Amino acid sequence: NPLRADLRFAAKIVPFGFVSMITTLMITLNYRVDTLMMGYMFAIPDVEIGYYSLGVSLSEYGWLIPDAFREVLFSRTAKSDATGEVTMSMKVNLYLTLFMIVGILVMGRPVIYLLAGAEYLPAYPVTVMLIAGIIPMSYFKIIGTLLLAQGKKYVYLGMLTASVVTNILCNMVTIPLWGKMGAAAASVVSYMVAGGCFLVYYLKSYNIPARDVFLFKPEEIARLQGMLGKVKRKLGAKA
Repeated sequence: NPLRADLRFAAKIVPFGFVSMITTLMITLNYRVDTLMMGYMFAIPDVEIGYYSLGVSLSEYGWLIPDAFREVLFSRTAKSDATGEVTMSMKVNLYLTLFMIVGILVMGRPVIYLLAGAEYLPAYPVTVMLIAGIIPMSYFKIIGTLLLAQGKKYVYLGMLTASVVTNILCNMVTIPLWGKMGAAAASVVSYMVAGGCFLVYYLKSYNIPARDVFLFKPEEIARLQGMLGKVKRKLGAKA
C-alpha cells in the first residue's frame, strides 16, 4: 500500500541519510570552496580563477593511486577488520604517489603547454603548491574507508568538518593577500588538517606504531616481491 508508511523505519533512515548528505556536502566544499570564495567573495578575475582551476585539475592526477586503493578497500573493510590491509595500502600508496608526484612536477608544464597553450602556464605554480597536499589527503581517503565500514560516520564527519572550517578560515586570509596562490595554500593547509586528523586517530585507535605506516618490514618486502614475480610470470605466459 503506497499510502502506508513505516514511521519507525523512517525515524531510523532519515537521520542516517542526513548524515550522509552532510558528509557529501563537506567533501565537496573541501575541494571547491576556494573557487567559490574567489569568485563570489573576493571578486578575483576570471582569468585567475581559470588558472587556478586548471592547476587543481592537473594536481588531482596525483590522487589516482589513493583513489584506486580506496575503491579496493571499500569491499575489504566491509567484510572484516582489515587494519593490516589498510596499513599496507598506505605504505604502498605513499611510494607510488611520490613517484606520481615527480611525474607531475616534471611533465606538468609541458602538459599545460600542449593541452591549453602558453597563456595557461601560470597555472603550473598552483599545481606545484597543491601537490604538497596530495600525501596528507591520501590518508583521509584510505583511512576513511575503514571508519565508514565500521559505522564511525560521526567521527569521519567531525574530522572532515574541521578540515572544511580550516579551509574557509584560511581562504579568508590568504586569498586577499595572494589570490590564486593563497587559495592553493589554504587548500594545502586543510588537506594537512584532514590527513593529520585521520592518521593520528587511526594510529591511536588501532594501536599501530607510526613506523608501520611508512616503513616496510622484511616479510612485507618479500610478499611484494612474490606478487611482482607472479605478475611477471603471467605477463610472460601471455606473451
